[in-house]
Amino acid sequence: MLTSPGQVTKPELLIIDSKRLRQAAIRRLLDAWAEAMGLTAKAVVPDAPLDMCISPDNCEMTIISVGSASIEDAQQQALIESVRMFIPQAPLVIISDREEPQEICAAFEDGAIGFMPTSLDPAVAFHALSFIRAGGSFFPPSVLSSCFPRVTVNGIHHPSDLTSKQENVFSLLRQGYPNKTIARQLGLSEATVKVHVRHIMHKFGVANRTQLAVVAMNKVLVE
Repeated sequence: MLTSPGQVTKPELLIIDSKRLRQAAIRRLLDAWAEAMGLTAKAVVPDAPLDMCISPDNCEMTIISVGSASIEDAQQQALIESVRMFIPQAPLVIISDREEPQEICAAFEDGAIGFMPTSLDPAVAFHALSFIRAGGSFFPPSVLSSCFPRVTVNGIHHPSDLTSKQENVFSLLRQGYPNKTIARQLGLSEATVKVHVRHIMHKFGVANRTQLAVVAMNKVLVE
């Protein structure tokens, strides 16, 4: 895309949806938010060649709307993989009619850092998108009780169980920072941060970093 001298091209918020009417509705809903964030909302259909529609370096966030389709369908898997390969630096958000825990977990396993069911209140969606743009992640707290019951039902694991150093690491995890950034900010080695993360996961009773992100995001929304 060519621009005239002096013209500034805003970073783009890419919206991908196979249903044009639904695509237009999502774009209209997000236009004001995107404008406030200094972004341009741009909608494309899944079968459009990405390299002909956008400049990868100018894409700041990608939203894939799948409707009632499963994330685990071959077509959706291929779309997500192509987007992740073509725009690896842009946070990926999934919008879906489905809210089953396995759908949400599958989205995160595929590299998405945001999952928004269409039942979500628009105000919460805007807050979640802003949080994601700032480096965080969004995982609906409603899935916690069914996906990771030990975290929310038994009440065994609490942030108060953490040491002061673990609290510092957990605080930055909540903001979506990777281990390397956490290490730099806290003056620690990356290996030490990894040890703290493993201990934090053990205390919260979660098996991986994705589940820990769920716990962290839940803490953000309820405080």
